[in-house]
Amino acid sequence: MGTASDDFDQKKKRKRGSVDNASRLSGLGNQAKKKGDAEWASARADEVLAVIDIGTRLGMVVSFSLSRDQGAYGLQLYEGGEKAQMWFNQDADLSLELEKVYAYLESLG
Repeated sequence: MGTASDDFDQKKKRKRGSVDNASRLSGLGNQAKKKGDAEWASARADEVLAVIDIGTRLGMVVSFSLSRDQGAYGLQLYEGGEKAQMWFNQDADLSLELEKVYAYLESLG
């Protein structure tokens, strides 16, 4: 028979987020149907990595996403409590857009 402390520890473990990840994941992918053709795979890897590198060296979190309908590219920069959210249309010149972001971040360093 377990002690009160053991019972408490078991209840605590059941409430932790790590025990029910399957149900959390099951809700993903049901938001919107794909309408656009935006794919980060079409961006040049060296340009994406350059933005990640300079952003993280400046202490930022760099995050890439797509709009819900996958018709636009999203790039988010987080620093402290500040967030910069950028969107590029699916037909945008990603090299040019990433170059602009890189140049701005470089000017901060």
